[in-house]
Amino acid sequence: TLQQCAGSMSTSGNWMPRALKKGDGSWRRGTEFNVDPAAVPPPSAGKRAAPTTAKSMLDLLGKDTGKLGGVPRQRGPIPAWSGGAGDLEDLEEAPAAKRAKEAAATPSPAPAAAAPAPSAAASSDAAAASGAAADGVDEITSAAPRLAQHICSPKKFNRVAAMLYSLLESGRVNAENASAFFSVLAAGVSTPRACRARELRVAYRRLYLSASLKESLFGAEERAMIDVWRLRVLVQIDLCTDDTFQFAGSVRKVIAKLEQLPCFYPALEPAGAVHLPEAERGRWIDAIFDCVDAAFEQHKHAWARSSVDLLVKAAVERRQNFSAPQQQVLQQWNAACKGQKIQRQQQAARDERSKDLTSYERKEKEWQSADITTSDGGGDLGGGIGNWLAKQNNN
Repeated sequence: TLQQCAGSMSTSGNWMPRALKKGDGSWRRGTEFNVDPAAVPPPSAGKRAAPTTAKSMLDLLGKDTGKLGGVPRQRGPIPAWSGGAGDLEDLEEAPAAKRAKEAAATPSPAPAAAAPAPSAAASSDAAAASGAAADGVDEITSAAPRLAQHICSPKKFNRVAAMLYSLLESGRVNAENASAFFSVLAAGVSTPRACRARELRVAYRRLYLSASLKESLFGAEERAMIDVWRLRVLVQIDLCTDDTFQFAGSVRKVIAKLEQLPCFYPALEPAGAVHLPEAERGRWIDAIFDCVDAAFEQHKHAWARSSVDLLVKAAVERRQNFSAPQQQVLQQWNAACKGQKIQRQQQAARDERSKDLTSYERKEKEWQSADITTSDGGGDLGGGIGNWLAKQNNN
């Protein structure tokens, strides 16, 4: 009503919210919502003045503080080799042990004249991992034995691989320390199937792909082994996929390497086959077998069975190149492939016999079994075939 509308108006005629109306019916201004400019502290020098309104959505989400919903976000680049003793100490010690050691190493308040003397262990670690040791030994050469020990641990592999990758990409691997660096890479593939672990595949592929692209840093024997690692590490990782095209391409690479081995029966040799020298076959046998093993793990998927059947067949045809235990495993894989192939053929035959027919297929089957006659008898259909022809002519 007009009175209600007038009750929401101040004496001056301006509209004011009901929350500001006093109990006695008088009106008051909302001065508590005003900000006194004198009460706002001036912004500090070099900083932007903070807004007087509510926090923005980005502040509430914690974008400026490195948090999202109160959960700290992981930031920072890939761990790199800093050339200090701390890199090796971080790999050897657990976080709790590291904090305890740092707390114990904190010097107590002492007179200024008495300077704490470094311990013998700290001096040896610093000399071993410094940029240039006192005896002129390269930092990578001195740290290689400890890195080779740490890279064998699955829990430390990602971090060690990141350090080695940074050394390769920064150009710190040269002719002097290439052999020591190669020994660390060789220790990383001492467990061939470790690269199949989902949490290690990216680190394995990044490190050994970088090493294969920079193989000119290494000697002839080392380059030959890196060529084997392309198959044993990179192709084996590519076989652990659910992509049909990537899997089929990787299987073709393994078959191409298998064809460089002699067949058990010479009649099965493909035309123009060129075999590896007998002295070089040994280093490839285990790499090929590991790849066949990785591929057979995908045989449970329908999209991979055809490729796996061809790969196992090619390996069985060259089974004499493998060791006795490996030949037994190959025979088991071959029997499994053949058995499942027979089951698939039998199931396809059963489906062919019992599949649902369409209406056209049912009529077609009925017409194929129907008797054909040339008599004029039409029975109860009215007039027979002659009458039907007469009607057609009249029309």
